[in-house]
Amino acid sequence: MIANYYILLLLFSLFQLCFLEKLRVYTKNACFEGKSSSKFRNVVEFLGIPFATPPVGKYRFKAPRPVAKDGYGKGCFKASTPAKTCYFERESNGFVGIDEWQPKSLNMSEDCLQLNMWVPKNKTGAVIVFIFGKGYYMGSPSLPQYEGSALASMTGSIVINLNYRLGVLGFAFYKHGHIIPGNMGLLDQQLGLEWIYQNIEKFGGKKSMITIMGDNQGASSATAHLFSHGSEKYFSKIVAVSGTILNSWALEKSHVLDSNFRKLMDKMNCSHKNEDVEIKCMQTADVSKLIRMAGTIKNSEQLPIVYPFLPMDNDGFFFKNSLTKLLDQGQMKKNFDILIGKTTDEATIYMHKFMSCKRYGCSFDPKKNPESLVNQCLMNKFQYIHSIKLLVQSLRLRYIAIRKIMKLYGERKRQSFRHKASRIYADFLFDCDYVEFAKKISKYAANKYFYVMGKTSALNAWSSWMGVTNDYQTHYIFGHPFLNPKKYGKKISNELKFSTQVMKTLGKFVKEGRLFKSWRQFKRREMVAAHIIHVLKEKDRFRNVVVDTRKCKMIKFIKRRYKIVKSPF
Repeated sequence: MIANYYILLLLFSLFQLCFLEKLRVYTKNACFEGKSSSKFRNVVEFLGIPFATPPVGKYRFKAPRPVAKDGYGKGCFKASTPAKTCYFERESNGFVGIDEWQPKSLNMSEDCLQLNMWVPKNKTGAVIVFIFGKGYYMGSPSLPQYEGSALASMTGSIVINLNYRLGVLGFAFYKHGHIIPGNMGLLDQQLGLEWIYQNIEKFGGKKSMITIMGDNQGASSATAHLFSHGSEKYFSKIVAVSGTILNSWALEKSHVLDSNFRKLMDKMNCSHKNEDVEIKCMQTADVSKLIRMAGTIKNSEQLPIVYPFLPMDNDGFFFKNSLTKLLDQGQMKKNFDILIGKTTDEATIYMHKFMSCKRYGCSFDPKKNPESLVNQCLMNKFQYIHSIKLLVQSLRLRYIAIRKIMKLYGERKRQSFRHKASRIYADFLFDCDYVEFAKKISKYAANKYFYVMGKTSALNAWSSWMGVTNDYQTHYIFGHPFLNPKKYGKKISNELKFSTQVMKTLGKFVKEGRLFKSWRQFKRREMVAAHIIHVLKEKDRFRNVVVDTRKCKMIKFIKRRYKIVKSPF
């Protein structure tokens, strides 16, 4: 009897040891111990793995440095705590559509260059590296909306959420880059990609099958790596969801960033004739105050929808030249596969941020019901004209552009002024830039696809007039209905099916680089996209639509023809 007991104990110990080995991964310099996902038992998660040394103290505002060989400590690194969130200032106001993207549960720190990873049992070798968006000034790889276990389980892909410094800590620039180089956030991503490339095979992935995926500014970041020689070998595919590096809000001029940093030094009482004194002051300043004051910087040369500190091109570190020259000379990654996507209503969610006063009539009161009259953006003709003036001023176009734009969008008399304004902003700031980017990179890409998302999430908290906003696509991509089924109520069945379709489609792309026969690839002179609006049945085909519209061609002409150096207002 006692012998049987010891045999059982030995067998149990061996089982525990084997199970533990499955949760441990040994790389060249470290051991990492993960844990089984609580929601998908066939997935092991490795959370909070550092890929760089902490960018704190004298390393604030500097390019990231690799983790030292002994940087993971003695023994096996317990990767069970989600990656820390890089500092940003919360803008919570009680409205779920805003607050859910910045929960108080996030653990913020300057020591935040970490990643979260989900490894499925049945691996295809594909790796999805996700870069979050949210304006380059907020966001986190550890948001519940980006939990990767469902996506990993459904696609057989290793899913990795990558962190990077935000706002002034990630995108400050000063003294021609000699003091602060700029693009630290992009360099963070690059170092993270290098870490993944060097170690992913130990986790069961293939370094030849790495896809960078991003949404909004994360998509701008993802596409930026196409133009950085230091990044190009670390991936083979791109998924750009509602953003590209060629969007007018994705990059800023170096002199604007330099000016903004000088203004911030004044606000922080750090301005000094000695540069070393200035930088030391800024590097030792309270991080919360630094972030808060950075958000108050105003610059008339910037678009109203952007943050004061953004990526820049031709910095000499990440980008070796201007994007225009890199594109013209073909100095970019080649033979990559790409999937570009957008929603039908890219601009509506931003309109209340910069058109809330009476001059524009598009306010949003978070304390009122989203469908209440006050939240309907009921513009009159004069407010509509002012909204066009704001756009023209922001894009630094000549005054005559106002009349040209009004004529271009004045065809349909019955359309509301709100609808016309939303279309103008979508076309000028989002949609047509996506198309232009796709056309310019088409000759360098291998397989290339475009989609238009026309389905609204059942959890969309915004006013219905806003249509299909671009902040809920990731719910379907990450299998949110599988992770939070109770939130969907009676709509759960259809949401599960649609999310499955989205994840399966993504899984096919990251594994094969190709999609379905009925989903036509785009060409420079044939810009077509799959219009996705519902769950496809077994024999259904994707409906392809043209995205390079007549308006996009006219907008390109207006931007070039009426561009000025000084504002006319």
